[in-house]
Amino acid sequence: MDDIEFGQVEFREPESHLRPDRNRNYATVACGTIAPDQLPIFVDMDVMRDMEGHARTNTQVELGGVLLGGKFVDQDGQPFVMVKEALRAEHYEATRGSFKFTHETWEQIAREREQFPEDLHLVGWYHTHPNWGVFLSGMDTFICDHFFNDDLDVDLVIDPCQGDRGWFFWDQSSGTRQKSRLNAFYLYANRYRRSELLLFAKALSGVDPTYYDPRYENPMGETAMQPVVNIHDQKSPILQLAVLGMLTIQVLGLGLIAWRALGPQASSESLAQQQGIEVYQQQGIEVYQEVLEGMLPETLDRKKVVEQLELLTATKRDLSINLAGRAALINQLEEENRKLSLDLNKENSRAQKLSDELAELKGGLKEAEEKLETLEKSSGGSKGGWLPDLGNWPVLMGVGLVGIALGWSSSVLWKRRRKRGYASHRHREIAKQVPDTIEEKQAEWTIQNEDLDNGD
Repeated sequence: MDDIEFGQVEFREPESHLRPDRNRNYATVACGTIAPDQLPIFVDMDVMRDMEGHARTNTQVELGGVLLGGKFVDQDGQPFVMVKEALRAEHYEATRGSFKFTHETWEQIAREREQFPEDLHLVGWYHTHPNWGVFLSGMDTFICDHFFNDDLDVDLVIDPCQGDRGWFFWDQSSGTRQKSRLNAFYLYANRYRRSELLLFAKALSGVDPTYYDPRYENPMGETAMQPVVNIHDQKSPILQLAVLGMLTIQVLGLGLIAWRALGPQASSESLAQQQGIEVYQQQGIEVYQEVLEGMLPETLDRKKVVEQLELLTATKRDLSINLAGRAALINQLEEENRKLSLDLNKENSRAQKLSDELAELKGGLKEAEEKLETLEKSSGGSKGGWLPDLGNWPVLMGVGLVGIALGWSSSVLWKRRRKRGYASHRHREIAKQVPDTIEEKQAEWTIQNEDLDNGD
């Protein structure tokens, strides 16, 4: 927690101030049912719109910022809070389930605060819980206890995915000081923007406005708004009948255009007729404008009624364009469906051809198996297993006798050759020893002869 730094915490005594709902300069709308024992919070409509838009810029992580305004007491001595500005936090550390202000974030907020009047003070902070619901987590409670612990500091939690939001304040009604969620809060704006304020309050309550939703911003930072038409509160029967007649004509025209667009592709003649119908409708609207200007009473704001009529005409034109686009999309899908059907038929034909070839191969395999079985039966080899047929025994016996005779002849010849070889070798050994014996005998005879001569 040491890496969180919000700067010096501000403690100021509430000043006496006129509540916005009692100030004729403002228009106020209650979002929810205001309980008498809860802290009234008045939020500028544009500030709330900016925070809602900021919450939707990234729904993967938590976002946040600080709230600037004032802490006051009314003429009866009851405290209330006004939120007049919101500063988005930058250089933050955030995940899908946590949000932290860094030192760089607080320095950036301090620099931006210097560009606002000195009477705008820190009154709380806001952050998002994308798809987690509206509550205060353990980290949120820690921040409230240590950095926004003044009795009138408030907190806003927005869940942009579920379209829910909730304000929290320090509640001491039960005797213990704790954060409690408010049942409702106030939106305020300049009194000339009351109609816009009502539409915005409906958007926050989940009711779709008729023409636009001013809560959200586009990626360029500009509020996605369409023209706002304020109709006089006075309801004239003539005005109601006129508007009902115009709406009936427009509905009939849209039905005709839809039938033309969603039906078969129109020819050049039918397209020309459709264009003629649109021109006729435009001329009819212009005639209705002239008639209304003559029929409407002087007390009714004719200019606003004409503006309403022009807005309805533009809406009808946009619907016609959308219908034409849908018709073109339907034609494109039908063409793609036709192509896919042709491809499917080709694949089915190919599969049938492969199936026929497979059946033909199976027939050939069966025929080959039958031929093999016939050959085995004709040769008789399949009856005796590994034993040969009895009709072949004489041949085998003859081959065996010839083999035995050849083996016996080879054995006899080999023995005779071996015997002859041994005799030849013995004769050679004897022949080698004969000369030595003759010489020995001659020497012996010579010695004997000499001994005889000496004896004589």
